[in-house]
Amino acid sequence: MRHYVYRLDDPITKEFYIGSRSCECEISDDYYMGSYVTWKPKDKTRLVKTIISEGFESRIIANECEYVIINKHINNPLNRNYHNTKNWCIQGTTRSTEWKLQQSINQTGVNNSMYGKVHTEENRRKMRENAGRPWQGKSRSEETKAKIRDTKLGTKLTDDHKMNISKGCTGKKHMPMSEEHKEKLRQARYNTINKTKL
Repeated sequence: MRHYVYRLDDPITKEFYIGSRSCECEISDDYYMGSYVTWKPKDKTRLVKTIISEGFESRIIANECEYVIINKHINNPLNRNYHNTKNWCIQGTTRSTEWKLQQSINQTGVNNSMYGKVHTEENRRKMRENAGRPWQGKSRSEETKAKIRDTKLGTKLTDDHKMNISKGCTGKKHMPMSEEHKEKLRQARYNTINKTKL
């Protein structure tokens, strides 16, 4: 993983944004163009990206460098960073519910009253049971199933993707399946193997 600090400049308005980034590719091949929240440039395609610093050992160190650079330009009226030295979010820092709510309002304009909500034990149990299974208990139309099937048909997974799926499934217990469901899985597997041999 490569970590670096970059700057985006609008050559017409002279506005700029500074950020840090981590990528697996060569930094020169990384086309990421920022996660700015409050800055809405009229034409993102004209932004110019400059690598300010690179070669950091970790993202945390890159973040610290980003903080220092932003702090140098914090009073520049053309600085379009939403960061502020007074509310810079450092990893590991615990923020109050009131602070989180105010940040949410500042960035979205919406008062999200879910911050600080205390869930009952029953609600927590239901959320745990449904975690990662948003479609559980819901039925899809045949048309939707066909679209999903057609989209995935012929898709080949990379070795890394297969490895991640394997790790994610390790130790998981499957819910009881009906004989009808088992037969469908067997048939799907049988069809897949035969198509591969053709």
